[in-house]
Amino acid sequence: MLNILRPAVLRQYYSVNMEQISGKSNIVRRYTYGSGTGTSSVGMDPRNFVTRLMTDEMISLSKELHKLLMNNKSYFKLEDANLTLPFNHCTVIVYYAGEYLKESSKLGMHSDCVYSVRDGCYVKRDNSQIQNTPTVVYSLGDTRSLHWSRRHRSRSLNGRTVWDCDSEFSAEYQLTHDSVTIVNTLDEDPEHISEDGSQYQYQHGNVNVSKDKFSVGIVFRTVHTTDLYETSNDLMIPPDGKTNNIVQFQLGTDLNLFHSKLINLYHKKML
Repeated sequence: MLNILRPAVLRQYYSVNMEQISGKSNIVRRYTYGSGTGTSSVGMDPRNFVTRLMTDEMISLSKELHKLLMNNKSYFKLEDANLTLPFNHCTVIVYYAGEYLKESSKLGMHSDCVYSVRDGCYVKRDNSQIQNTPTVVYSLGDTRSLHWSRRHRSRSLNGRTVWDCDSEFSAEYQLTHDSVTIVNTLDEDPEHISEDGSQYQYQHGNVNVSKDKFSVGIVFRTVHTTDLYETSNDLMIPPDGKTNNIVQFQLGTDLNLFHSKLINLYHKKML
């Protein structure tokens, strides 16, 4: 419900079960993405965190996309990426905007994996996604623009290692309906040497969807993090064992009007 009006894009998480907890038919261990602190990684309150079970259609799509990558490693420049593991997590990112909806849906600049500015290494405790595995985005609906920036590690005047942004570099391309976008995590590794001999960490984002637009990104990745979930409501069981809770209402919002406008926008753009 908190996603109804705020500009941050709506994320909905789906994954596969790792195991059924013995003796507890209503509790499963499920792969989780985005359960970090939110400072150096994507984060959310664990008492308001939902990961649903991936549908058969999502699993079928993930297998087809994985096959596409495996059969075209050289074409996609994925020879050095880890493609041995299947996708086990799906994020559905919904951008919408219009009257009685959001003014705009936005996604900020980010990298999918966290690397230490101190030594340039992949920080496993701050990452859900497995190192050197690609992210694949299947896009539907209105075209949205994805922007790119880059930065490198350098020494500040006081001797600290900091991120130094390349202000002269910028890139942008369009994510169109029925298209596939691959994010190679080697491009996010600040220690990876590119073909031209440079070492940068590339970031992507700065997506802004407005003016009666509806756009969806179905994002597949391979994660290692797991958490316990209740099968009845797909809520994460917090590590401290306290009761989890979903915000069930938004004060001052006409939910029926909101949903009718969103459904109409979906039908207009997708059907």
